[in-house]
Amino acid sequence: MLRRVVLSLLLALAFLPAWAQGPALEAIRAPYRPFAELLAQSPAETPTAGNTVEIIRNGEEKLSLLVPDMMAAGSYIHMEYFEFFKDLGSLLVRMSLKLKGLDSLEVRYLEEDFMNFPQSHAFYNNMRKTGVEVGHYSFFWLNRRNHQKIVTIDDAVAYVGGMNIGNHYFHEWDDTHLRLTGPCVKNIDAIYGEMWERSGGKPSRGVTDPGKVIPVEVPQTAFRDVIVQESADEPESRHITLEAVIWLLDHCQDYLYIQTPYFTPPRELREAMKRAVARGLDLRLLIPEKTDMSVVDPANRSYYRECVEAGIRIFESHGRFDHTKSFVADDYISSVGSANLDGRSLKLNYENCTYFYDAPVADDFKRHFLALQEAATEVTLEQIDAWTPGRKLGNSLARILAPQL
Repeated sequence: MLRRVVLSLLLALAFLPAWAQGPALEAIRAPYRPFAELLAQSPAETPTAGNTVEIIRNGEEKLSLLVPDMMAAGSYIHMEYFEFFKDLGSLLVRMSLKLKGLDSLEVRYLEEDFMNFPQSHAFYNNMRKTGVEVGHYSFFWLNRRNHQKIVTIDDAVAYVGGMNIGNHYFHEWDDTHLRLTGPCVKNIDAIYGEMWERSGGKPSRGVTDPGKVIPVEVPQTAFRDVIVQESADEPESRHITLEAVIWLLDHCQDYLYIQTPYFTPPRELREAMKRAVARGLDLRLLIPEKTDMSVVDPANRSYYRECVEAGIRIFESHGRFDHTKSFVADDYISSVGSANLDGRSLKLNYENCTYFYDAPVADDFKRHFLALQEAATEVTLEQIDAWTPGRKLGNSLARILAPQL
């Protein structure tokens, strides 16, 4: 039996594209190499070793790190966000872009037309006047939204995760974001570049003067020598995040803990979740009791009975809205990204997710999840049965809208 497993792995590696093979893949634990291969749809999505990871769990910390990194840039700043507001925190980021544009760096901002429709032309024209290149992901693609959140600076530092640019992300909500250094930054920038060019932009000049590259400072609290893999959804071709979650549900050996603010899973995902708990996987979901959109709350709860009856444990968190999209599994693999567990993220949007093959990073995510679970309330069938007829009807009506939320 063991010989057959080893032979199968060797054959799988033999037929991988040359760019998908390398030391980082070989360093990943054998049971999870097929998962890394699934994600590696392009050279930019191959795993890399030797990275540092800072986990950011509040927006004030992100702002305090991002602005100094931007101001230290010596070659380029590439940025894209789903939402960019006109408040004080946003002003700090926008002014940093404009100041670096005046320094004649390659400064690019890619915005999402649909979600940023209230912004005036003057908002972007003022950025352009300082040398910032502004790209637009077309408003007319109403059902193909660009939900990615990426900043790359000088091939040296990248920011990815769940936070957009706005005061409620910086000061009012809980969320999870990442500051990354190492070879993974070039891969993340390549994913940014694909979306920039898809939106009509010209290819990047990249780092033109290595002597001016941002001096990277990594705190002692950062995780070091981490294997990192970035993955991007391209809804026209493959729903890779959906495939990834289903793979984990079918192959994780012990547990899978998922944190998501929006939970309206498509049918194939619900079936995979049921298969997972039927074979004994400890599957837990942490979902906010109240989100930022009133129609989402009943839509989320419309799936609770089906899940709880199958043996999936659901916990509702209280207090501040938590916008985090993350998971941890088997004390080894974990992820933070822009994708929710809903049909829009998994089938319609452009998304980016970052995966870690690292036990210490997984331990951090696991401890954080369990601490949040301790303060949350587990959903039971008794609670669901006690919902009023009006609430049950509201849940059912909201579920009709779920595919478009």
